[in-house]
Amino acid sequence: MAFAGGAKVLDPIGPHYEVFRLEKSENPQNVLVIYTRLDEQFRFQLDPENSVMPVFGFYWLMDRTNFKPVHSLIRGGIAERLHVDVPANFSETRSAFTVLVKSTFDTEGLTKQSSALTLDKIYAESETTLLPTFPRVIMLKLQGQNEKTGLPEVKIFEQKNNQKKIF
Repeated sequence: MAFAGGAKVLDPIGPHYEVFRLEKSENPQNVLVIYTRLDEQFRFQLDPENSVMPVFGFYWLMDRTNFKPVHSLIRGGIAERLHVDVPANFSETRSAFTVLVKSTFDTEGLTKQSSALTLDKIYAESETTLLPTFPRVIMLKLQGQNEKTGLPEVKIFEQKNNQKKIF
């Protein structure tokens, strides 16, 4: 994983490295930054609350510039969809971890051609629902580099059943 541009310093997060961003169709001026931290030897820092996992956090950049913490309900939803997978010896090596994106989207046909991506960005297209009044994600676009070829790659996942439900 390469962190172009080096560490970012942002109060109250402190020095950190952006892993990737989540951009969305609703309020596109605000982006979610997913970050980690490295130590002096450029190894991943361990999470103080879970010493076998890396630091893996989130914050909003409102208008793409102003820090805002992520609400605990949103953080919980993110944790359900982004799973950090570490090798058994991670606490000793702290050299690599994988982020798995869990989805209810149609992935049939992609498994044969699927390959891992080093993510740069996730884009979510959403629509407003009536009950509850929260947006519903209907499409995800993953952008990054194919880990086998090193070439840029885009993967698009659409909702399996894109019919609108009123109740």
